[in-house]
Amino acid sequence: CKKLFDAEGAHRFRRHATIDTLEHHLDHNLKWLTDAQKEELKEMKAAGKPKSEIRQKVKSFYEHLPEDKKPEVQGILRDGCREM
Repeated sequence: CKKLFDAEGAHRFRRHATIDTLEHHLDHNLKWLTDAQKEELKEMKAAGKPKSEIRQKVKSFYEHLPEDKKPEVQGILRDGCREM
């Protein structure tokens, strides 16, 4: 997200902090994940893993997608970055 957007994005994040929950992102920006992948992210959060580690896991899931799915998912992720 930081690479895609400038400081205005940080301001937007503060204004919409109530939507910065894993559940919200799973329902909106990460809806492309399998149920097993979503469960793994929930377990990471419950175990107290830092957000950076959870983001890295999402990136790993994205990198393992078939090439034909990546453009669609990239658009969903980009919209999620704007939201944050």
